Amino acid sequence: MAVLNKNSPYIQQQQQQTYFQAIPGTLHLYKTGFTHGTLHILDTDKQTRLYEIKIHSWTSPDISLYRPAATAAAPIANPTLCGSAKFHTWSRTIDLQIGGHRPIPLQATGVFSSTRKFESCVGELKWKKDMRLLNASEELLATFTDVTAVSKWGRFEMTPLVAEGGQRLVDEVVLSGMALLEQNRREKEVEALAGV
Repeated sequence: MAVLNKNSPYIQQQQQQTYFQAIPGTLHLYKTGFTHGTLHILDTDKQTRLYEIKIHSWTSPDISLYRPAATAAAPIANPTLCGSAKFHTWSRTIDLQIGGHRPIPLQATGVFSSTRKFESCVGELKWKKDMRLLNASEELLATFTDVTAVSKWGRFEMTPLVAEGGQRLVDEVVLSGMALLEQNRREKEVEALAGV
């Protein structure tokens, strides 16, 4: 049984209110400058800016997700905060907050598990270690692929199931994926400093 029900009031409302002209299939992640502090997510055309991501090393929230206030075609002049992620010092749990709703924990499925789960707007979703996002029926919603390049970090590939979930689900996929990528990056940085 699929998690996404096309007849649910939530799905119908989201399809009418989606920010994008069409939910993109591929989102390209680029960094600005030589640091990882500001990132941009571009549409399939690699030109239309859909999101701006601010990574904060010393302040909370750790990640802020913005999108343009007007249209996807316009540059981000007055971005709107659409989500944030907060890391915990003594735990791998990450608190995700989308559009002012209550925080959603992104947490391991078990003590020694590398799979991370969260309760999305369409039900429980889980990121596998290889950065595949699955629903409760084990259907693929999205993947993230690293790209080794000077300015490009990688890309999110969305399946049609994400489009059925609307704008909020796209925000949740991007924010949860970015939170895991940043947490993994920080852990590798600490390991490198410790000589592990």
